[in-house]
Amino acid sequence: MPKIALWSTNLGRPAGGVEGWCTRLETKMVGLATCGVDLLMLPEVACAQWLADAPHKLVAADPLGYLAREGKTVLPRLLEISNNTGVDLLAGTVPAEGEGGKLYNRAFLLTAQGDCRYQDKLFLTPVEQQLDGGQAFTPGQQLHVFRWRGLKTAIAICLDVEVPAVASALQQAKVELLLVPSRNDGLTGYNRVFACARARAIELQAYVAAVGAVGTLGDVRNVSGAAIYGPCEAWGPSDGIWAAHPPQADADDFGPMLIGPELSLEELRKSRAGGAEVWPGYAQMSRNIVVSDVGN
Repeated sequence: MPKIALWSTNLGRPAGGVEGWCTRLETKMVGLATCGVDLLMLPEVACAQWLADAPHKLVAADPLGYLAREGKTVLPRLLEISNNTGVDLLAGTVPAEGEGGKLYNRAFLLTAQGDCRYQDKLFLTPVEQQLDGGQAFTPGQQLHVFRWRGLKTAIAICLDVEVPAVASALQQAKVELLLVPSRNDGLTGYNRVFACARARAIELQAYVAAVGAVGTLGDVRNVSGAAIYGPCEAWGPSDGIWAAHPPQADADDFGPMLIGPELSLEELRKSRAGGAEVWPGYAQMSRNIVVSDVGN
């Protein structure tokens, strides 16, 4: 019965550098461990908090490169924190360097047992594709599906959850838990991501956890919330919303924390095995649909 917490990090609040960020994160995770939480999720680019306390010259010259270099050194520390607290961590996304110096918007899931899973963002926004006239991020090419605490799990980063091709791949993989770290600079983006996350929960008969950042960093205003969705079935909430807090643009502290309830795996799997009210099951969902264009 996994239990997930989602932290809508306030990117506008300086964190005291990377070390201060890690110390605060560990304190939060110690507290979450006492609540029986199995996984803490951070938003997309939660690491942007590091920029406020970074040397100005380094950030001005190459902000993504700075985050990538810091991220490489901080990952072992995050694994140590997870091991010390017993709480797994989806550390939002961090720029990560690949072959040929290409940068990827990469989500890392770190476990208390020392495992490190990752997912590169597959579909990039216009801003992510260009930075000062040059290439900023490179799109990922693979959707990674893995086992987390016995659940078939995948990560869809922000825009990825809106893309039909990704939804189709998730359906083919029969994912049971989808994790959606996001960052939105307006209510339109928030509504796109969270509406699609809710739709994925219904169509996949799966749990979907989504979280975004809040606060203003530089000239970027972040607006988001957090939610855990499931299928709309009689054994769970009728609206499929297991936990949620509404979108907001700012916070007085380091951002609101949402602690979800224990998720019922037994009921979810019964539903997927034929116990759902109307869900046709994966066999019928994968059949080919003939499109007939009848014109006007």
